[in-house]
Amino acid sequence: NIADHADVFGGRALVFDGVTDYLDCGRSLCNSFGDNYTGNFSVSLWFNATANTGGLINLGTGFSNDHGEFSIALGNNFTIYMNDAGYYKQFSAPSTGTWHHIAVSFDASSESNLKVFLNGSQVTYSGGGGSFPSAGDLDFNNTKLIIGGFYSSSFLYNGKIADVKVWDSAISESDITSQYLKPESTPSQNNLVAWYPMIEGNPESPQ
Repeated sequence: NIADHADVFGGRALVFDGVTDYLDCGRSLCNSFGDNYTGNFSVSLWFNATANTGGLINLGTGFSNDHGEFSIALGNNFTIYMNDAGYYKQFSAPSTGTWHHIAVSFDASSESNLKVFLNGSQVTYSGGGGSFPSAGDLDFNNTKLIIGGFYSSSFLYNGKIADVKVWDSAISESDITSQYLKPESTPSQNNLVAWYPMIEGNPESPQ
């Protein structure tokens, strides 16, 4: 059975108001990736959007009119941007007002290995464009990880986010399924480079 995220975490998460709230996680993760990054990476998180606006996560960004090296932007379609929007993929937005799990696995060896999973199932892309970033195209040094925002502070997320994880590898479909089916489990430490549970409480603001 699929564990209910709200039950597992008691409904706790960081709450973002879509106006001023976002979480600046600093530069240490991106600096560890460095420039001309030749590796792979994966991102997963749980979210419950009040409205499909703003962005869930922005990795490798200056957060000043900057798409960053990787981001998930919300709208009528969700958009995965990479390499400062030099490449993007779109898929249908899920419903608001309920918890969803999203995971993205990036393998620089092939465009076919960029996989997005929503609630444990791989999504079908509805659109996209640009040139797929190959190994060495992504420059992370001296940039930030932002949670709850996209591009700039003018595009902020409205809703709840919890259990954000980043790996420096392309995690497998079975790993993604495990993250979805067992949100209460502690992830394997193998290649996990950042973990923000964000379930310690239910504050008015993450700032």
